[in-house]
Amino acid sequence: MKKFRKNKKRICAGILAFVLSASPILNDIPSFFLSSEAATYGDTMQAYIKDSGFRQYCIDGMSPNNALGVADRYVYVSPYASLSEAEAGQIFFALLSLEVSQGGSQDINKVLNQLNVAAASIGLTPMGRTMSKDDLKLYLHSAATRAKYPWVQVWSDNADKLLEAAGLLSSSSSGSTMGGLVPATLAGHTTPETAVAADGTLSIKFAQDGSDAGFIQSVPLKFSATGEAGSYVSEIPNGWTYVKTDTEIIFTNPGNSPTPLYVQFDPIGTRYETAMGTFASARDLSEQCLQLWVLQQCAGQHKKFPRIGLVPAQQHQRLAYVEMALPSSVYYASVGASGVLVRNFLGPARFWWEWWKYAIVSFWNIQQWQP
Repeated sequence: MKKFRKNKKRICAGILAFVLSASPILNDIPSFFLSSEAATYGDTMQAYIKDSGFRQYCIDGMSPNNALGVADRYVYVSPYASLSEAEAGQIFFALLSLEVSQGGSQDINKVLNQLNVAAASIGLTPMGRTMSKDDLKLYLHSAATRAKYPWVQVWSDNADKLLEAAGLLSSSSSGSTMGGLVPATLAGHTTPETAVAADGTLSIKFAQDGSDAGFIQSVPLKFSATGEAGSYVSEIPNGWTYVKTDTEIIFTNPGNSPTPLYVQFDPIGTRYETAMGTFASARDLSEQCLQLWVLQQCAGQHKKFPRIGLVPAQQHQRLAYVEMALPSSVYYASVGASGVLVRNFLGPARFWWEWWKYAIVSFWNIQQWQP
């Protein structure tokens, strides 16, 4: 019995030691394990249940199918499963303005501003009043409501033209009214680890026809001697200098063995800030960014006469939401570096060594407390 008690204490001490030693790891678990991902087709949520991700807006407030009850389960489908191309475009632009008025994300604000400026520049009706939640419910079903927002239908009818002028379509040219394409040289090089390397002459080459001149001349550069996050500054370090032309950026350093230089292209605040060319067409944009949610299962909790309890699926309204996450608009290059930036690989080894030391010491100290 004494031996059992002694072993039990040792087991408990070991468990406690493990918990104590593992706490630094638990604290460092990346937040993406704990946060929800962007919605994808087939995802479900329950109406009015916030923990299930309910944040969508009603779009059928004046129609036979306007029922919506607590805990009704909805599923995310393609907008074209229930909306015509014209309706999808109108709901997208209406929702975009509604979400901005409700304090939408930085990306949504950025896109709407880009679209509004582009609309004016190509002779389309600029955005007027922003959509309200009550009017969104009526928009598809009331001509009087649609008349309050003439810009919505104009933008929808000219969606491809508008998106191209705003630099949001992959067919947008660098000479478009708003936005410009990021040079092919930098496409995809959005982290220090994936920085494009300068050639043997310490030059970063761009389009030889001069089509990248606007980007080269207007986008500011920041520099770092290490490539680490937070180390990029406007002043070029370690004796480096550079010259911009319309087709390349040439770096020089008089030293015999100059240290590597990491370069950040920062287009924030320039016409290239939102020049992603992300979408193939207006339809592609709607399929990627406009969420349509339709009833999957009625929860049977309707309390409004004449529909009490369980309501047929066809009498439930549709819900919609716009979600946009634009690609990074910061790009990287390296000059004089032997390869891509490699983080300190000894970091994880040191971490685990310290972890085991902490575990052993904790276990030993707890053992000393036992009678």
